[in-house]
Amino acid sequence: MKRITLLLTVMATALLVASGVAWAVNKTCPPHPQVCSGTSGDAVLKSPSQDNMYGKGDNDTYTNFVSRNSHADLMVAADEQPSSASVSPMIVGGTQVPNGKYPFMAALLDKSKPGGAFQQQFCAGTLIDQDSVLTAAHCFFDPQTGAFEREINLQVVVGRTVINQNQGQLRSVSLPHRYIHPRYDGSRRGNVYDAAVLKLIRPVKGIKPIKLATARQNDLEKPGRILTAAGWGSVRSMPQSGEDYPKRMHEVSVPVVSDSRAKRAYQSLGIKYSPSLQVAAGKKGKSACFGDSGGPLFDSGSRTQVGITSGGAPGGCGRAHYPVVYTEVNNTEIGKWILRAAKR
Repeated sequence: MKRITLLLTVMATALLVASGVAWAVNKTCPPHPQVCSGTSGDAVLKSPSQDNMYGKGDNDTYTNFVSRNSHADLMVAADEQPSSASVSPMIVGGTQVPNGKYPFMAALLDKSKPGGAFQQQFCAGTLIDQDSVLTAAHCFFDPQTGAFEREINLQVVVGRTVINQNQGQLRSVSLPHRYIHPRYDGSRRGNVYDAAVLKLIRPVKGIKPIKLATARQNDLEKPGRILTAAGWGSVRSMPQSGEDYPKRMHEVSVPVVSDSRAKRAYQSLGIKYSPSLQVAAGKKGKSACFGDSGGPLFDSGSRTQVGITSGGAPGGCGRAHYPVVYTEVNNTEIGKWILRAAKR
């Protein structure tokens, strides 16, 4: 299971490992022919499988942005332009993050996979207290089996900006300490309650956690408000090789999209959007993407997290008309569950 969590063609939700694009960690050519065009070792090691990138053919659920061998996870952002508008091949407006800018960011690694952190990273997350990381439930859910992954040798690195450098603090997370929201069901359309809390084997030191939006902060979700998404996901709308995944964290500024607009867009695809449980944000050419699953949508000024990267529409990241969908952390039911899980 490689890196880059997010929804791509079908809402491939991975609950215990953070959904994202699955990248084959081997030196053979993956099923998708375009993946073989790269020549570098990283390009081959981070190539997504055909099933992961394009789903199984159903078009009734979000595409998850998990980066793993078995299922790709891609996020798609949208704006007012018609769905027929051309898709920009790059995440326009995204920029590299300087070292230490967002120390609360966490990378989820599957240490059972060969290679280093670049090959092992499959989802992102955020430090919400000294020993708790918030991420997406779909990162640990295998849509092919309909069950949660139990074989992941999960480690979380907090405070790292360049994924393949020796930065930040590495912590293990045992299976009993991976908490999935009890109402999350990866087999259902809509990917609601897509939240998970990981309890670290020991606390992180010297890093200030991100704050979570409260029920009184609905102003952070006002349509048009500019928020930030960050992660190590693909910088290309439809990644073709491992070279489309950056080693340095990227961030992108995206506008919040009204619930009514997001609901109409996804209803046209037969996908349910739940305004009380989800928030949408994105713009043509500006979007989270594969490998960003589980990462935050946040207000960069106050360092307050509004959403958890959950998924998007089939067809690639940064598409017009279809914003990326995030789990809403200030929903009362979801927010209270997150706090309870973090106290375990």
